[in-house]
Amino acid sequence: MSIALNEIEERLKPFGHADTKWHDCSISGFIGENESLSEIICEDKLTLQRIGISYNDFASSINEIIYSDKVMLQERYRILRENTCGEQRCPWGDDATDLAYYMILYDIFNYEHKNFVNLWKKSYGLLPNKFETFNNLFCEEPVIIISGIMPHLISEHMFFQGKESIYRIDPEQLVRYLGIL
Repeated sequence: MSIALNEIEERLKPFGHADTKWHDCSISGFIGENESLSEIICEDKLTLQRIGISYNDFASSINEIIYSDKVMLQERYRILRENTCGEQRCPWGDDATDLAYYMILYDIFNYEHKNFVNLWKKSYGLLPNKFETFNNLFCEEPVIIISGIMPHLISEHMFFQGKESIYRIDPEQLVRYLGIL
């Protein structure tokens, strides 16, 4: 099934596409209102080429931690796994879902990260849905929030989410956290 670029971009924006079956795609959006999907994909492709890792290897590394018992990475990073109240569907319409969970990767020595995790636990997993609100919680690197659908989005659609999404996986940041180089 081929979907036009502008249709996908509408599905990726906050609240999804006007078609009601896509309203639950993402409240906060996979990309910001003014972001371009093709620009995001091109920039991320250049980043992966520069750091020397393929999309499939990247997705496999995420799957490895999804299905492993590891809770500590690179001696300073920790993983918090949580279930969600429902499943996130792939905006490309290929029936992939997030398996109703996500992970938070954070630096155990970073006060802002520990504070975020504590606030998040107290709020029962409610995350700020606006990028600016989320980003203002951190002076340097934010925590990484990985939805269960991300390995699929990376390997099948070459998509790490937009830079204005709280669910974006910055490839360079995750490489540091996972120690995959």
